[in-house]
Amino acid sequence: MGSSVDLKTSYAPLNRHDAFYTGGKVQASIDGQYLFCSNGSKVKVFNISTGCVDYVIEEDGDLDISCFIVSPDDHYLITANPILLLRQWNWRQKKVLRTWRSEHRCPVVCMAFDPSSTLLATGSGDSTVKVWDIEKQYCTNNLRGHQGVVSLVQFHPDTSNCRLLTASDDYIIRLWDLQTHGCVAELGGHFSTVTSLRFSRGCSVMYSASRDSTVFVWDMTTFKKKAISVFEPIESLILLPKSETEIGNSISDDERFVTAGNQGILKVWSVAKSTCVSQSQKLDRITTGSEQETNELSFVYADYIKVLDVILAVTYGGNIILYRKDDFSFYKQFAGNNDEVYCIRFFGTDDRSIAVATNSSAIKVFDVSTWSCQIVTGHTDIVMSLDTHDSDGTTYMVSGGKDNAVRLWTINNATGHVDCRAVGIGHNRTVSAVILLKCNSEYLVSASNDLSLKLWRYSVDGDGKGQLKVKQTVTGVHSKDINAITVSPKDRFIATASQDKTAKLWDTMSLSLVAVFSGHSRGVQCVQFSPTENILGTSSADKTIKLWELKNFKCIKTFEGHESSVLSFQFLSRGLQLISSGADGLVKLWLVRTNECTKTFDEHEDKVWTLAVNKKEDRLITGSADSRIFIWEDRTEEEKEAQRIKNQEFVENQERLENLLLDRKYSKAFALAILLEQPFRALNILKDIWKLPTREEYLTATLSQLRSDQIETVLEFASVWNSNSKHSHVAQAVIAMIFKTLGPDRLLEFSNIRKLVENLLPYTERHHSRLKLLEQKSEFIDYACMLSSILEPMDVEHS
Repeated sequence: MGSSVDLKTSYAPLNRHDAFYTGGKVQASIDGQYLFCSNGSKVKVFNISTGCVDYVIEEDGDLDISCFIVSPDDHYLITANPILLLRQWNWRQKKVLRTWRSEHRCPVVCMAFDPSSTLLATGSGDSTVKVWDIEKQYCTNNLRGHQGVVSLVQFHPDTSNCRLLTASDDYIIRLWDLQTHGCVAELGGHFSTVTSLRFSRGCSVMYSASRDSTVFVWDMTTFKKKAISVFEPIESLILLPKSETEIGNSISDDERFVTAGNQGILKVWSVAKSTCVSQSQKLDRITTGSEQETNELSFVYADYIKVLDVILAVTYGGNIILYRKDDFSFYKQFAGNNDEVYCIRFFGTDDRSIAVATNSSAIKVFDVSTWSCQIVTGHTDIVMSLDTHDSDGTTYMVSGGKDNAVRLWTINNATGHVDCRAVGIGHNRTVSAVILLKCNSEYLVSASNDLSLKLWRYSVDGDGKGQLKVKQTVTGVHSKDINAITVSPKDRFIATASQDKTAKLWDTMSLSLVAVFSGHSRGVQCVQFSPTENILGTSSADKTIKLWELKNFKCIKTFEGHESSVLSFQFLSRGLQLISSGADGLVKLWLVRTNECTKTFDEHEDKVWTLAVNKKEDRLITGSADSRIFIWEDRTEEEKEAQRIKNQEFVENQERLENLLLDRKYSKAFALAILLEQPFRALNILKDIWKLPTREEYLTATLSQLRSDQIETVLEFASVWNSNSKHSHVAQAVIAMIFKTLGPDRLLEFSNIRKLVENLLPYTERHHSRLKLLEQKSEFIDYACMLSSILEPMDVEHS
């Protein structure tokens, strides 16, 4: 059996999803191709069509970017940092064109370009606004008058009158004339931060939105206002021209605007009627305390992308949603920041999709080819565990979370639509682990921190509504929290892993205890059945993986190698291999027969909570506390092919080397030996050269034909030869010739010359001492011989 299975030798990163938005500003490019997203010390330029980050603009020294803006012509990006510097970038080349001091006393928190992309306004926490001429590179205006942080700056769309609007924490909107440097008007009425200013056609009417749940419609000639109550704090207001006011299936001649606020709903308002005429679908969300409290699905920004004819909405939780303007249906969704990734599962045709549980109440369903995301809401607290099972074009998904609920979902693999079919209520604490039976998707099992185990059955009642009913319950299954649950390939058994340092085996349908596995010294984090169903694997915080035989329930193997807790693992190659992930951020590939770790993958920067393998075992996915999701591809065949080619080339070069030696072409043979990294073959070639009558000239000519990197390799070889007294004379000859030929300047260009010299010196000094001693001994012999030649005649005379 083992000989018929191709073992895996390596996986390599194929694709990854990284955090590209961590809060702050989002701006779309004028062509609708890119989103510019704030990401700490970076601005990441996200490609909407591919789902990838194409450009990254990063500040020096890991300084956070306090604010950024892209010019209306998309040519420049301006960033501001906490040390009061402004930078102008050519963002496509990732090149800084200019850096200058902002002249503010506090960091810049808001910026705006005029329509011509020549004037830049900056607002700061020092209550001042400055206007810069980007082309001529000087400050044209320094505007004072606000009390508090300037939170909003915006140029009047009519460039002929040179006016600027600003708002600050004093809740007053000020209109400035940039030619006279004076304040033309102060527009009061709001009682909280002004978040958005928009002008209607003709620029005679302005709309201001605020977190005081009010929108004012201003007549910019008389500065009179009309108030519209919108009943929620507003973060963004979108005003479309009258010809484009067919929004949300509402068509009318009167002007309309769209609001985005903390309810997570896009609302269309009639200016004439002062009422909401349509809205987007309401998303389920976390409710904690007051309804006005910000939650992860609240909108923090919205804008209209005219080229795509979509409305861009950004949530507090870092999700980016593109709505079609006509009916508010989803165009695309992206997860800007996953936070910690707790659980991942493959599903769908060819396992092209993944379901992800993160530090959120929403489940994220990704298409891994484009990283477009569907945000699935329903749970009211963090989702801790997921499982999926494909059946006849439909994927069943079960989830459990900190809201103590179990939810069963169906995913249409053709359309990607996700429906919640039923909710199971019965646990008293967090549902920490869930699993769907493999042979009968009507059944699922859940484990909870209330130390109970429940077997649920899904059914449809007479009204066509799905329901989950408890068929079996076992309490007190462990003495501490349950971390994981799994089911055997044929649904005969389920196994649980707990913080009480044990794993337990249960009969699936009766939930009766079959066996207890004790042996780990710390909590058991993960449990898995082998594909053959005769082995159970467990991983623990004691840094080990153990395999247990299900016939006698004894531990038969222990794997050691992780430097911290082993958080997850899976069987591969019909149970002949393991792949594991740990709190040390490493992913390891193991060979079961020898207990050997054959490969270690180090791409994550934090603990790897979860991993999953697709059905073909040619893809692996890992999720980590660093917010990254990696897709890994099996590179076994590529490595085998590369090794085959390498072996073939080696054989061919060996034959070529032998032929060169037979033809006494030592120079070419020596260069080939260096290429093949065969130091002792090269040494033997040098010894053959040393036997020639013109050895010094031949050796000089041989070394002169080598490149600098080859000479450096020869020096490395010589340091090895020099360590053996039998080869030291050849080594010293080569070293002397290289040092004399190249000189110190060229030698210093070698990357490891210091290390080479340090390796050569001790043995060279030892050889020198040995030769000095040999010289002394030879002189003594000469002296003895001389004495013997003097004394020999005297002996003859006496005789």
